[in-house]
Amino acid sequence: MFEDFKNNLETRKKNKLYREIFKAQGLDFSSNDYLNLSSHSQIKSDLIQALEKGINVSAKASPLLGGLSDYHVKAEEELKKLIKRQAVLTFSSGYQANLGLIPCLAKNRVIFSDELNHASLIDGIRLSKNPCHVFRHNDLNHLEDLLKKTNKQKIIITESLFSMSGDFCPIEDLSNLALKYQALLYIDEANSTGLFGSFLGGRVSDLIKKDHIITVHTGGKALASYGAFTGSSILIRDYLINNCRSFIYSTAPSPLLMCQWLSVLKLLKAESFRAEDLKKKALGLRKDFSLSETTSPILFIVLNSAEKALKASKHLNQLGYFIPAIRWPTVPKNQQGLRLVLHFDHSLNQLKKLKEVLQNIDLIQ
Repeated sequence: MFEDFKNNLETRKKNKLYREIFKAQGLDFSSNDYLNLSSHSQIKSDLIQALEKGINVSAKASPLLGGLSDYHVKAEEELKKLIKRQAVLTFSSGYQANLGLIPCLAKNRVIFSDELNHASLIDGIRLSKNPCHVFRHNDLNHLEDLLKKTNKQKIIITESLFSMSGDFCPIEDLSNLALKYQALLYIDEANSTGLFGSFLGGRVSDLIKKDHIITVHTGGKALASYGAFTGSSILIRDYLINNCRSFIYSTAPSPLLMCQWLSVLKLLKAESFRAEDLKKKALGLRKDFSLSETTSPILFIVLNSAEKALKASKHLNQLGYFIPAIRWPTVPKNQQGLRLVLHFDHSLNQLKKLKEVLQNIDLIQ
């Protein structure tokens, strides 16, 4: 009865792909708390005040059955300003959003997906059961060749800042290409929200033409919380309210989360130096390792095999660094390695020592 489960786990162990849950130990170069807001005293204070005033800890119902509060309304208004969009919808997680949005928006459309898209995007595409063409990572020539081959309605799906490779999509060229072929453009801004854009609302926020673009923003990274929200035109928002199953049939996010988002949004404005300082550190470290000179806080070191990645991660942990191995299927088999995430509170001295450690154990290739 359980042999298939046992065999699966034994195979994973044999191939160095077995996963376990354990508490992080050492200097954090793994989490997505880019701006170190998760422990900010002002957010804690705002939440305590809201609780003392009697805020509900649960929304109690779906958004269409009375689950929205004044906090939801206020948060959505502020989020629209952050990402410079006409409309916003909130979800309980980015994964839930992608699983619901993609099948809904891709209906009767051919999908074009970047080969390095996140698992939640891939699962959303699979749930849609629509024809899907995978284009080479950030290769717009390949994408255009594929777009030319169909006269059907189209949707392009990609990430703004790729969560593993740490590079950016060519957002303006991609937007123009989508317009050229009358395609919807779906961009996951999970890792860029709170870090990029003139108001730190993500890279799409600064585009002039964006009614054809639907964005997903998560709270669990730079925004130091959880949940997710979309950015779109009013038309798309109304369509989602009426057709997106994961929105219609889920309890709304907690009012307490909305209060937390409002607190975080105030800090993004008041302490914008956090994002700027982090980007300067990222640029400096990337130059040190002769990597592409961008301000991405995600650096990926390819070690090719799961075994090498595990060994390097263990060695680094013994030296006081928490940098887990990233293995297949999270990344392609030939790109397994270490994912380093820089945070605002990493000092220049800590980064200098990390550089020395990595070079001494010959990880940079």
